Amino acid sequence: IQIKKTIMEELKKFKQEGNIYSLKTTQSATYVLVIFGLLLFYIAFFVLDSTDKTPRYSAAIIGLLLIFAAYLRFGAKFIIDKNTGKIIIKRNAISREMEFNIKDFSRFHVEKVISLGLITTNVSGSIHFLKDGQEKGFLMVQTFLFSRPVQEVIDEAAGILEIPNE
Repeated sequence: IQIKKTIMEELKKFKQEGNIYSLKTTQSATYVLVIFGLLLFYIAFFVLDSTDKTPRYSAAIIGLLLIFAAYLRFGAKFIIDKNTGKIIIKRNAISREMEFNIKDFSRFHVEKVISLGLITTNVSGSIHFLKDGQEKGFLMVQTFLFSRPVQEVIDEAAGILEIPNE
């Protein structure tokens, strides 16, 4: 099992502290949301000069919603704790942490959304658990345009969990 050894030696997507592995969060998409939200907010109040206030307020509200959505993603985390045999998931800044046993792991799932012809617009990777006869899935990573980063995260997670990834 040379692949597992190579993955474990060269972790690019996870940060290792002993037997605890934390998914490194790539905040680039989140920063884009914040910048776009601030830009809309700025345009709404300093560029749009209209007697009708509806476009101004609409742009301001959308800008604030984008900033709030980015804030939620900053608190997300995904941790594999091999000491306790648990996977800890926090979806966003205001949700609570959820713990799952590594034994309850079911599968990984990669989903690509292709629109605008042949352009991939959204790729997401999730982890699924089988608990109490029901399968529950949680987002691990999401990217735009490219699927390779999602596959790299799933390959590393499979290596950490010592699960053959097909």
